[in-house]
Amino acid sequence: MAWRAISGFVAAVIVFFALVLIISNSAQYLGISAGNPVFRLVGLFVTFMISSSVFYWIRGPQEDKLPRVQNPAKSAKGKDISSKLKEMRENNDNEGKSDPNYLVCEDCGGYYKLQSGESADDFSECECGGKLKYHQSLPE
Repeated sequence: MAWRAISGFVAAVIVFFALVLIISNSAQYLGISAGNPVFRLVGLFVTFMISSSVFYWIRGPQEDKLPRVQNPAKSAKGKDISSKLKEMRENNDNEGKSDPNYLVCEDCGGYYKLQSGESADDFSECECGGKLKYHQSLPE
């Protein structure tokens, strides 16, 4: 693949210099001074864009270095889930109310509180691989 990049670079340089000559000669034909700064900037921009296009056309598409995720479903995450679950249960008992909308793992007992706009269908499984079950409050 390196030879394509090198040949693309060489072709882009050749195209760049050829376009500079063509644009400078067309300035004389159009009756514009070749030293006109606006004409020079526009000419350099056009030559750069065309040269870049030639380079990328010859080099071809590049492969992604990062692997693509086939199923970007979310998974419940958190450190020391069991102690957080115990703490939440104690807080709910002390306050006499429960927070709705939790996903609780049937294997490890971990939980995830659904945020606004999220639903239980947005999640596939717990990070331990266990099945998540929807609860309106944390189970006892």
